[in-house]
Order: sequence, then C-alpha cells, then structure tokens
Amino acid sequence: MTREFYYNDAGVQIHNLALSVQARAKELAGQAVEFPEAGYRGEYIVDVAREFLAGTTQTARDGAPVKASGELDDLENIRRFAVAYLRHEQDTDLAAFGVAFDHFYLESSLYDDGRVEKAVQAMVDSA
Repeated sequence: MTREFYYNDAGVQIHNLALSVQARAKELAGQAVEFPEAGYRGEYIVDVAREFLAGTTQTARDGAPVKASGELDDLENIRRFAVAYLRHEQDTDLAAFGVAFDHFYLESSLYDDGRVEKAVQAMVDSA
C-alpha cells in the first residue's frame, strides 16, 4: 500500500490565502485595509504575514526554499511564501504525530502539466 499526502497549493482558496496574508501584512505595516470578504481570519495568518515582512525563507519538505520579498504588493511572492510556510507547518505536525507518507502531491501539478485543462476539455467534448 502506498500513502500519499495532497497539498492544496492552487486555486481560489490559495488566492484567498494570499490576499489574507497581504491584508494582515499591510495592517502590520500600519496601513488601513479592507479585509477580503472571503479571507482567512485565523491568528496564523498574522504569523505568516509577520514572517513575510521579516523577509524570512521557508522550505517545505520536498520544495525549493521561498524567500519572502517583504514587498506588500508582490502577491505572487506572498502566495508562494504562504504556501511554503503552511506546508512546512503541516510537515512539522505530521512528523510530531509520527505520520509518514510515501508521496507528497501538489494540486498545482495538475495545472502545470495540463491535466485539469485536458479533463475539462474531455467533459466539453463529451457533452
């Protein structure tokens, strides 16, 4: 038997994550912001924002290091940093519980290699 862990690292939820971290980072920098309606309000978002502003580097178990730019309008870097930060947190939690997986799977890989587009096209073609 093979055990696989799926990381949600793409799509609307991750976009909302990036917007949430961006809003909290702007607040920490003293800017007045309107928090995104679909944003994540947990305290952990403040932690991610604080580390982003500090320019730290995060590395997930099987990922490349992501250095925070600290630039409040760099939403792509905020997204990549937040995903790496939270993946690292998940990796740490899994290890603390003694949970091991054989493979780690990124949702983004479905988009990167065209599988989502192919599946959607197949559905359109069969309709």
